[in-house]
Amino acid sequence: MVENRVNATDTINPIVLDWDSRHFGFAVAKANWSGEGSDLQRLINWAVDKQVTLLYLFAPTSVVLPTWTTQRCVGVFVSERVEFEKAVGSNRDADFGAEVAIMELTAENCQLDSVTRLGVLAGRFSRFSRDPRIPQGKAQKLFEIWAEKSVRRELADTVFGAFRADGDLIGFVTLKQDGLIGRIGLLTVVPERRSMGCGRALVCATETWAAARKLTTLRVVTQADNEAACGFYRRVGFHECERQVVFHLWLREPSNGTRH
Repeated sequence: MVENRVNATDTINPIVLDWDSRHFGFAVAKANWSGEGSDLQRLINWAVDKQVTLLYLFAPTSVVLPTWTTQRCVGVFVSERVEFEKAVGSNRDADFGAEVAIMELTAENCQLDSVTRLGVLAGRFSRFSRDPRIPQGKAQKLFEIWAEKSVRRELADTVFGAFRADGDLIGFVTLKQDGLIGRIGLLTVVPERRSMGCGRALVCATETWAAARKLTTLRVVTQADNEAACGFYRRVGFHECERQVVFHLWLREPSNGTRH
């Protein structure tokens, strides 16, 4: 259900994604594509044989879909996935103002409905939210589940929240340890509090947590056309380390209809 990570230089077998298939109500699979037309033909044949409706196809940014692809698919959505990284080092407290406090979130010390609302906000630029064939309610629900399961420590190892003095949750960040890497999953701040240091403070909290566990690197994925997010990560010390194009190949119309 979370952002799928595939190294475009590796050869992997396509797989059906059980969680995504259950959530969306139709068969979903993912695959890596080298850019060779024969490989794409093989992948599409495999997906059709498995009765897949939606195939996530990860590829190098230099590739272009062959023109014959439109004869095999009822629709194609394209996004560009950018991964940023930052070395974990000395960390200074962010100047985020006296009215904001940063604390670790658990299912017991926060209102889950506030967390899930922010989860939807975090996913508004995702490929799931922007693909017109994915029902809008399903896309929003995906990020609600991601946010709640992160707070419950099912999809994250820690979650930090930013609170106003009146106790309102105005932002949060999730972090999952992957070896010596800390992977930021979701990070968002309510629109009226952006550019005021809250996002920087949340990143600082993750870096402090990572340093205490001797992690070496923070990484985060966003969309290339989400210019605000890309600019923010660069301002807080991240640099781009990987870029891929992601195709949504729709081999049939989704059985539960498109969004309205």
